[in-house]
Amino acid sequence: MIAALSLALALDAATPDTVRLTPLETVADRPTEAPGAQRRLEAEALARIDADLPAGALNSLPAVNIQMNAGVEHLIAVRSPVLTAGAGQASVLILEDGVAIRPAAFGNVNALFEAPLELAAGLEVVAGPGSVRHGSNAQHGLINVALPDPAEGPRATGRVSVSTLGRTRVEATARGETGGWQAWAGFASLLDGGWRTADSVSQHKLSAVATTNAGPWALRASLSAIQLEQETAGFIEGADAWRDRELSRSNPTPEAFRDARAVRAALRASRAVAGGTLTVIPHARWQDMELSQHFLPYGGTEENDSRSIGLLTRWEGADTGPIRWAVGLDLDGASGSLKEVQTRPSFGAFPQGTHYDYTVETRQLGLWAEGTLAVSERLILTAGLRAEQIDYRHRTAFAPGTCGRFRVVADRRDSYDSLVPRIGVGFQPAPDWTLFAQAARGARMPQATDLYRLQNRQTPGEVRVETLDSLEAGLRWSGARGGFEAVVWTQDKTNWFFRDADGLNVPDGATTARGVEVTGRWQATETLNLSANVAWARHLYDFTRRVARAEEVIAAGTPVDTAPAWLWDASAVWTPTPGLEASLNLAHTGAYAMDAANTATYPGHTLADVRLSVALSPAAQAFAHVRNLADTDYASRADLAFGVPRFFPGEPRSLTVGLKWRG
Repeated sequence: MIAALSLALALDAATPDTVRLTPLETVADRPTEAPGAQRRLEAEALARIDADLPAGALNSLPAVNIQMNAGVEHLIAVRSPVLTAGAGQASVLILEDGVAIRPAAFGNVNALFEAPLELAAGLEVVAGPGSVRHGSNAQHGLINVALPDPAEGPRATGRVSVSTLGRTRVEATARGETGGWQAWAGFASLLDGGWRTADSVSQHKLSAVATTNAGPWALRASLSAIQLEQETAGFIEGADAWRDRELSRSNPTPEAFRDARAVRAALRASRAVAGGTLTVIPHARWQDMELSQHFLPYGGTEENDSRSIGLLTRWEGADTGPIRWAVGLDLDGASGSLKEVQTRPSFGAFPQGTHYDYTVETRQLGLWAEGTLAVSERLILTAGLRAEQIDYRHRTAFAPGTCGRFRVVADRRDSYDSLVPRIGVGFQPAPDWTLFAQAARGARMPQATDLYRLQNRQTPGEVRVETLDSLEAGLRWSGARGGFEAVVWTQDKTNWFFRDADGLNVPDGATTARGVEVTGRWQATETLNLSANVAWARHLYDFTRRVARAEEVIAAGTPVDTAPAWLWDASAVWTPTPGLEASLNLAHTGAYAMDAANTATYPGHTLADVRLSVALSPAAQAFAHVRNLADTDYASRADLAFGVPRFFPGEPRSLTVGLKWRG
């Protein structure tokens, strides 16, 4: 196990002894001025963006690149290439109120549709490793969905909208008090008829939060549930197929679908103990999903599920001296299953019938500590360390052995551990200026599918813990009329688990990367606010591999596929009167290689959105939103599969109109 350093800054170490969850308290349980790239979208910004899908909001933040596929399917990148297949599971940790929405070994490439983004009081992104406090899978970063505080906000809200793409959204929330409890509940429904053939979504989400005080304890209970039924449109194929509007509206896989359900519950309890604050969070999670694998050549049907119970604990000392400590113990037990069946007749290396049918049980233990030393009023040092272990027990209901492409693993046990440290320094030369630097290690524990959904050329037990070592330095300024942040960083990843052009799993890849991110905001006048961010990154392969059947060579020093060098976003918000607001947003995705050998390139695109909202009364608002204003032809995702260019076409120009109200 390789040792690593990390740096972190804490300029305001106070952590409230309360259950009120402002965004940065929830996401990382560390101060607002902590170092590293931490970005958030508050409720006001989320309302202005008014995104129908996860990419609409998150892609407005630096170094975030969510590629939407069909319906609510997507792929996530945070300061990373867009990661697919095994690599796309759990490389970025998804949290709800600071609790991971799934157990560590049972990730979901499309994890964001399970989170209640539509009901969030804020979204937060930490770019770069966040593993010391949050453990496995915060390797490239983390995304937290913060639910509202029941003690704040209107008694009730509502929203309804319709789109020229056949999309209807309905949302409602209510807040109240009873028996010493303050409670909030929200419901969100998305009904999308789809702009492509046989492409539709029916998605429903429910979240509730309740808070109270019980003696010395401050309590916050939360519950979330989701249901999804989706008819899925697949890739279109051919050179520049995304430029063909008729082809873009077609669906080569009308039989494809995805159905999913999930429920999560948590109780956060905090109280003063031994001169500090003790917080314990017992939680439980369940999910079940069935889908057709339209993205694979044999188009199998997969059923998977997981259930878990866990406990997060931490004690954080009071900010009463130059040294402050925080320690935590995390426990989690989970069980999941997966079954894959190919109904198509056998062809090539893909036999008809059952490929896998197994269950996996996991036990996870994490122990961490973090300390902050205030050397002076301007200079602060922080160090942290986390040790973690996950034990796996695999059982197969299908006979072990190799059949065609697939290898069924016999019953076995595995165990993995990781050690991720962090140390740091920050300096405040003037009240509005902060200099910071950090070096952090992130870890991604093997997923159950990495270990037990093997292919014929794999050997059980060869998968290792992925690690990512990151160095980062930045400058932050905040003034009365604006602010900016500039960050430079480097990353090195080893034991990368991914799928090559032959469709085979590779357990020992390596990459190196470097980048620059700049973000700024400026209140140009009393009625005009401007904001922009730009991210440049260079992600390179750090190993060489010849992919035989696809005749593809992965060469060290060449760009990783689906890793745009440039991402930028710029917005102008004009509020000429209190009841009228207009905004313009431009978003750019740069060119990127479509395959590991860099033989094909997607040229990138720039999209424009405009939005207008008008107050009809103190409680009601009408709005109109034009997306893809120039009606640009583009691909939301582009890659090569067995040498064939394939694309998910981007949505054409659309108009959304709706009403919001509050009581």
